[in-house]
Amino acid sequence: MVCQAEVDDQSRMCTSVEVMDTVSLPNAASDFAWIRPVLRPISTNKPTDASGVSTRINTLSSLSCFGWSRTTNNGGLVVDSSGHFDDLACGISRPIACCALVP
Repeated sequence: MVCQAEVDDQSRMCTSVEVMDTVSLPNAASDFAWIRPVLRPISTNKPTDASGVSTRINTLSSLSCFGWSRTTNNGGLVVDSSGHFDDLACGISRPIACCALVP
């Protein structure tokens, strides 16, 4: 795993809920970094992440770039160093927001 190899052997890709619940943002640079969505049920037909970001298409896996396997123009969930969430094109290389386990 990228986070384990580059940051710490106990780290992994952050979830949106972890970032929203923290006071110290993960290693997301000033640019956006990929983050794992935590989807919440809503009343509309568009799946929405816990951060409030909705998918551009009505597919649950679109906020994770279809399991981080597609380089489409559909948006994957990202966060920046100020904690702003967005969905950006999956085909662009970005860092991964890594979080460590809490002892």
